[in-house]
Amino acid sequence: MQIFFCSISKSDTSCDKSNVALNEGNVGENGNLPWLGVLRVHIHKGTLFQTAVTGILLVKTNFAIANSGDVNRVSKHVLKTDSKAMFITTNKTPVYYRINDVMTHPEYEFETYNSIALLELIVNIFHDKNRNLKPICWPNYMYNTSTDLYALGYTDENKLLEKVVYKMQYITRPLCDEFYNRANLAQESLPQYQCGFAINNTKNCDWENGMVFASNSTGTWTLIGFGLRGPSCRGPVRFLDIYPYLNWFKAATDLIVARYEK
Repeated sequence: MQIFFCSISKSDTSCDKSNVALNEGNVGENGNLPWLGVLRVHIHKGTLFQTAVTGILLVKTNFAIANSGDVNRVSKHVLKTDSKAMFITTNKTPVYYRINDVMTHPEYEFETYNSIALLELIVNIFHDKNRNLKPICWPNYMYNTSTDLYALGYTDENKLLEKVVYKMQYITRPLCDEFYNRANLAQESLPQYQCGFAINNTKNCDWENGMVFASNSTGTWTLIGFGLRGPSCRGPVRFLDIYPYLNWFKAATDLIVARYEK
Protein backbone atom coordinates (compact mmCIF):
# COMPACT_ATOMS: atom_id res chain seq x y z
CA MET A 1 0.00 0.00 0.00
CA GLN A 2 1.40 3.37 -1.02
CA ILE A 3 2.12 6.07 1.54
CA PHE A 4 1.75 9.67 0.33
CA PHE A 5 2.76 13.00 1.86
CA CYS A 6 -0.64 14.33 2.79
CA SER A 7 -0.88 16.13 6.10
CA ILE A 8 -1.25 19.92 5.87
CA SER A 9 1.89 22.00 6.22
CA LYS A 10 1.70 23.94 9.48
CA SER A 11 3.30 26.96 7.84
CA ASP A 12 0.50 27.25 5.29
CA THR A 13 -2.14 29.10 7.31
CA SER A 14 -4.01 30.69 4.39
CA CYS A 15 -4.82 27.56 2.40
CA ASP A 16 -8.32 26.28 1.67
CA LYS A 17 -9.32 24.18 4.68
CA SER A 18 -12.95 23.71 3.66
CA ASN A 19 -14.15 20.15 4.21
CA VAL A 20 -15.86 19.59 0.85
CA ALA A 21 -16.83 16.23 -0.61
CA LEU A 22 -17.97 16.40 -4.24
CA ASN A 23 -19.67 13.79 -6.38
CA GLU A 24 -17.52 12.24 -9.06
CA GLY A 25 -17.89 13.56 -12.59
CA ASN A 26 -18.70 16.98 -13.98
CA VAL A 27 -19.57 19.27 -11.05
CA GLY A 28 -20.18 22.34 -13.21
CA GLU A 29 -19.11 25.91 -12.47
CA ASN A 30 -18.74 25.04 -8.81
CA GLY A 31 -17.28 27.53 -6.33
CA ASN A 32 -15.69 24.74 -4.30
CA LEU A 33 -12.06 23.81 -5.02
CA PRO A 34 -11.24 27.52 -5.57
CA TRP A 35 -7.59 26.72 -6.28
CA LEU A 36 -8.38 24.90 -9.54
CA GLY A 37 -7.80 27.18 -12.50
CA VAL A 38 -6.94 27.50 -16.16
CA LEU A 39 -4.56 29.80 -18.00
CA ARG A 40 -6.30 31.37 -21.01
CA VAL A 41 -3.94 32.63 -23.73
CA HIS A 42 -5.23 34.61 -26.70
CA ILE A 43 -3.61 33.54 -29.96
CA HIS A 44 -3.84 35.92 -32.94
CA LYS A 45 -3.05 34.58 -36.42
CA GLY A 46 -3.86 37.27 -38.93
CA THR A 47 -7.60 37.86 -38.72
CA LEU A 48 -8.12 34.60 -36.81
CA PHE A 49 -8.45 34.53 -33.04
CA GLN A 50 -8.17 31.49 -30.78
CA THR A 51 -7.93 30.84 -27.06
CA ALA A 52 -5.45 28.23 -25.83
CA VAL A 53 -5.91 26.86 -22.30
CA THR A 54 -3.88 24.80 -19.85
CA GLY A 55 -4.64 23.77 -16.28
CA ILE A 56 -3.11 25.75 -13.41
CA LEU A 57 -3.17 25.40 -9.63
CA LEU A 58 -3.08 28.16 -7.02
CA VAL A 59 -0.31 27.35 -4.52
CA LYS A 60 -0.17 30.77 -2.82
CA THR A 61 -2.61 33.67 -2.85
CA ASN A 62 -0.95 35.26 -5.88
CA PHE A 63 1.07 32.36 -7.30
CA ALA A 64 -0.05 29.46 -9.47
CA ILE A 65 1.79 26.58 -11.11
CA ALA A 66 1.46 25.42 -14.71
CA ASN A 67 3.16 22.95 -17.02
CA SER A 68 6.48 24.49 -18.08
CA GLY A 69 6.24 23.10 -21.61
CA ASP A 70 2.86 24.77 -22.16
CA VAL A 71 3.93 28.10 -20.69
CA ASN A 72 7.18 28.30 -22.62
CA ARG A 73 5.37 27.98 -25.93
CA VAL A 74 4.11 31.50 -25.28
CA SER A 75 6.27 34.62 -25.17
CA LYS A 76 6.48 36.43 -21.86
CA HIS A 77 5.04 39.51 -23.58
CA VAL A 78 1.88 37.61 -24.59
CA LEU A 79 1.61 36.06 -21.13
CA LYS A 80 1.65 39.50 -19.55
CA THR A 81 -0.50 41.39 -22.04
CA ASP A 82 -2.92 38.91 -23.62
CA SER A 83 -3.40 36.12 -21.10
CA LYS A 84 -5.43 35.63 -17.93
CA ALA A 85 -5.66 33.09 -15.13
CA MET A 86 -9.24 31.99 -14.48
CA PHE A 87 -10.64 30.54 -11.26
CA ILE A 88 -14.20 29.81 -10.14
CA THR A 89 -14.51 30.73 -6.46
CA THR A 90 -18.27 31.35 -6.38
CA ASN A 91 -20.87 29.26 -8.21
CA LYS A 92 -21.14 30.22 -11.89
CA THR A 93 -18.88 33.24 -11.41
CA PRO A 94 -15.38 33.00 -12.91
CA VAL A 95 -12.76 35.52 -11.81
CA TYR A 96 -9.77 36.53 -13.93
CA TYR A 97 -6.25 37.70 -13.09
CA ARG A 98 -3.48 39.04 -15.27
CA ILE A 99 0.02 37.57 -15.20
CA ASN A 100 2.80 39.72 -13.74
CA ASP A 101 5.72 37.34 -14.30
CA VAL A 102 6.67 33.71 -14.93
CA MET A 103 9.52 31.53 -13.70
CA THR A 104 10.32 27.98 -14.80
CA HIS A 105 11.96 25.37 -12.61
CA PRO A 106 15.69 24.95 -13.45
CA GLU A 107 15.20 21.31 -14.48
CA TYR A 108 13.11 22.43 -17.48
CA GLU A 109 16.18 23.61 -19.41
CA PHE A 110 18.55 20.83 -18.40
CA GLU A 111 16.61 17.66 -17.66
CA THR A 112 13.00 17.42 -18.78
CA TYR A 113 10.41 19.15 -20.92
CA ASN A 114 7.65 18.34 -18.44
CA SER A 115 8.33 20.38 -15.34
CA ILE A 116 6.78 23.18 -13.30
CA ALA A 117 6.39 26.87 -14.13
CA LEU A 118 5.43 29.41 -11.50
CA LEU A 119 3.04 32.20 -12.51
CA GLU A 120 2.91 35.39 -10.46
CA LEU A 121 -0.66 36.72 -10.59
CA ILE A 122 -1.82 40.30 -10.11
CA VAL A 123 -4.24 39.87 -7.21
CA ASN A 124 -5.67 42.61 -4.99
CA ILE A 125 -6.28 40.61 -1.83
CA PHE A 126 -8.43 43.41 -0.38
CA HIS A 127 -11.01 43.33 -3.20
CA ASP A 128 -14.29 41.60 -2.35
CA LYS A 129 -14.16 39.39 -5.44
CA ASN A 130 -10.99 37.77 -4.09
CA ARG A 131 -12.23 36.84 -0.63
CA ASN A 132 -12.85 33.20 -1.68
CA LEU A 133 -9.60 32.82 -3.61
CA LYS A 134 -7.54 30.43 -1.50
CA PRO A 135 -4.63 28.15 -2.47
CA ILE A 136 -4.59 24.41 -2.03
CA CYS A 137 -2.94 23.10 1.15
CA TRP A 138 0.61 21.81 0.82
CA PRO A 139 1.70 18.38 2.08
CA ASN A 140 3.80 18.13 5.20
CA TYR A 141 4.60 14.55 6.20
CA MET A 142 3.79 10.94 5.35
CA TYR A 143 0.18 9.91 5.79
CA ASN A 144 -1.67 6.90 4.37
CA THR A 145 -4.15 8.21 1.79
CA SER A 146 -4.10 5.49 -0.83
CA THR A 147 -7.89 5.05 -0.75
CA ASP A 148 -8.76 8.76 -0.96
CA LEU A 149 -7.13 9.89 -4.18
CA TYR A 150 -8.71 12.13 -6.81
CA ALA A 151 -7.80 13.80 -10.09
CA LEU A 152 -9.34 17.27 -10.35
CA GLY A 153 -9.45 19.73 -13.22
CA TYR A 154 -11.60 21.26 -15.92
CA THR A 155 -13.60 19.92 -18.85
CA ASP A 156 -15.21 21.67 -21.81
CA GLU A 157 -17.61 18.83 -22.68
CA ASN A 158 -20.58 21.23 -22.39
CA LYS A 159 -18.88 23.97 -24.45
CA LEU A 160 -17.83 25.90 -21.33
CA LEU A 161 -15.19 25.32 -18.71
CA GLU A 162 -16.51 23.29 -15.77
CA LYS A 163 -14.81 21.43 -12.95
CA VAL A 164 -14.49 17.66 -13.10
CA VAL A 165 -13.64 15.09 -10.41
CA TYR A 166 -12.28 11.55 -10.95
CA LYS A 167 -11.87 8.95 -8.19
CA MET A 168 -8.42 7.46 -8.66
CA GLN A 169 -6.70 4.16 -7.96
CA TYR A 170 -2.97 4.33 -7.25
CA ILE A 171 -0.75 2.44 -9.73
CA THR A 172 2.85 1.52 -8.96
CA ARG A 173 5.55 3.15 -11.05
CA PRO A 174 6.80 -0.14 -12.64
CA LEU A 175 3.27 -0.93 -13.89
CA CYS A 176 2.81 2.64 -15.10
CA ASP A 177 6.17 2.60 -16.90
CA GLU A 178 5.25 -0.70 -18.55
CA PHE A 179 1.99 0.75 -19.89
CA TYR A 180 3.65 3.87 -21.32
CA ASN A 181 6.49 1.85 -22.87
CA ARG A 182 4.13 -0.63 -24.52
CA ALA A 183 1.93 2.21 -25.79
CA ASN A 184 5.06 3.94 -27.15
CA LEU A 185 4.24 7.02 -25.07
CA ALA A 186 7.39 7.18 -22.93
CA GLN A 187 9.06 9.92 -24.96
CA GLU A 188 11.32 11.24 -22.22
CA SER A 189 12.51 10.38 -18.75
CA LEU A 190 10.55 12.13 -16.03
CA PRO A 191 11.49 13.24 -12.55
CA GLN A 192 9.71 11.60 -9.65
CA TYR A 193 6.06 11.02 -10.41
CA GLN A 194 2.92 9.34 -9.13
CA CYS A 195 0.53 7.37 -11.30
CA GLY A 196 -3.19 6.70 -11.08
CA PHE A 197 -6.17 5.27 -12.94
CA ALA A 198 -9.72 6.66 -13.01
CA ILE A 199 -11.71 3.86 -11.38
CA ASN A 200 -15.20 4.65 -12.67
CA ASN A 201 -14.46 6.51 -15.88
CA THR A 202 -16.42 5.32 -18.91
CA LYS A 203 -16.23 8.44 -21.07
CA ASN A 204 -14.05 8.97 -24.11
CA CYS A 205 -11.73 11.71 -22.88
CA ASP A 206 -8.02 12.50 -22.65
CA TRP A 207 -5.77 13.44 -19.76
CA GLU A 208 -4.53 17.01 -20.14
CA ASN A 209 -1.69 18.96 -18.54
CA GLY A 210 -2.61 20.63 -15.27
CA MET A 211 -4.90 18.05 -13.67
CA VAL A 212 -4.40 18.02 -9.91
CA PHE A 213 -3.72 14.83 -7.92
CA ALA A 214 -5.02 15.40 -4.39
CA SER A 215 -6.36 13.65 -1.32
CA ASN A 216 -9.09 14.60 1.13
CA SER A 217 -8.36 11.80 3.59
CA THR A 218 -7.90 14.31 6.42
CA GLY A 219 -11.06 16.24 5.46
CA THR A 220 -9.01 18.95 3.75
CA TRP A 221 -7.87 18.80 0.13
CA THR A 222 -4.09 18.35 0.08
CA LEU A 223 -1.83 18.49 -2.95
CA ILE A 224 0.04 15.36 -4.09
CA GLY A 225 0.85 15.80 -7.77
CA PHE A 226 0.43 17.91 -10.90
CA GLY A 227 -0.81 16.15 -14.02
CA LEU A 228 0.85 15.52 -17.37
CA ARG A 229 -0.83 15.00 -20.72
CA GLY A 230 -1.59 11.33 -21.26
CA PRO A 231 -3.64 8.90 -23.30
CA SER A 232 -7.37 8.22 -23.09
CA CYS A 233 -8.84 8.43 -19.60
CA ARG A 234 -9.23 4.66 -19.80
CA GLY A 235 -5.45 4.46 -19.34
CA PRO A 236 -3.29 5.60 -16.41
CA VAL A 237 -2.14 9.18 -15.98
CA ARG A 238 1.14 10.45 -14.56
CA PHE A 239 1.46 13.31 -12.08
CA LEU A 240 4.67 15.10 -11.17
CA ASP A 241 5.32 14.30 -7.51
CA ILE A 242 4.91 17.74 -5.94
CA TYR A 243 6.79 17.18 -2.69
CA PRO A 244 10.32 17.66 -4.16
CA TYR A 245 9.23 21.04 -5.58
CA LEU A 246 7.94 22.57 -2.35
CA ASN A 247 11.24 24.09 -1.25
CA TRP A 248 11.61 25.69 -4.69
CA PHE A 249 8.05 27.10 -4.48
CA LYS A 250 8.81 28.66 -1.12
CA ALA A 251 12.23 30.03 -2.10
CA ALA A 252 11.03 31.43 -5.44
CA THR A 253 7.90 33.10 -4.06
CA ASP A 254 9.70 34.50 -1.01
CA LEU A 255 12.36 35.95 -3.33
CA ILE A 256 9.74 37.72 -5.47
CA VAL A 257 7.93 39.10 -2.42
CA ALA A 258 11.22 40.32 -0.93
CA ARG A 259 11.95 42.15 -4.18
CA TYR A 260 8.83 44.29 -3.68
CA GLU A 261 9.57 44.97 -0.03
CA LYS A 262 12.91 46.67 -0.74
